[in-house]
This record gives sequence, structure tokens and C-alpha cells, in this order.
Amino acid sequence: MQFVHLTRASNEPRIERVGLTGSKRIVRTQPNKSLLLPRALFAMPVVLDFWTTHQWLRELRRGHREKMIAVYFRVADSQPV
Repeated sequence: MQFVHLTRASNEPRIERVGLTGSKRIVRTQPNKSLLLPRALFAMPVVLDFWTTHQWLRELRRGHREKMIAVYFRVADSQPV
């Protein structure tokens, strides 16, 4: 499946050099439980409708003047997401 990750344009040289790298995140799964993700990356599945895929760009841009870029990548169907 194909995904798109939106990031600041200033991250582009690093992404071209080393690729997309996630960072450690703690996600709440239930009120009293959480899951530690050692390399999390926020992305949206690419769907046929462009506006549905990129609707969250407006929210990310709010309050930021920097240009944003979209990084498209594929994840194997056997890989959990």
C-alpha cells in the first residue's frame, strides 16, 4: 500500500540522505494502557481522491510559515501498520 508523509521542506536534504526515520512515540491504546513505538512515522494512505489524501496538510500548515513537502512511500502488504 502507498502512503504519504507530510513534513517541513527543511527536512528534505536529510530525508534524501538517510530516508524516512521514525522517532520514539508513546500511543495510548486504552485509558490506562499505552504502547511504546520505537520508530513511529505519521502517514496517510494514498486514496484516489487527492483532496481526501492531503486534507490534513491545511491543519499541519496552520501556524507554520515554512513550505511543506509530501514524501510518498510503499509498505509491503505483509508489514503491520
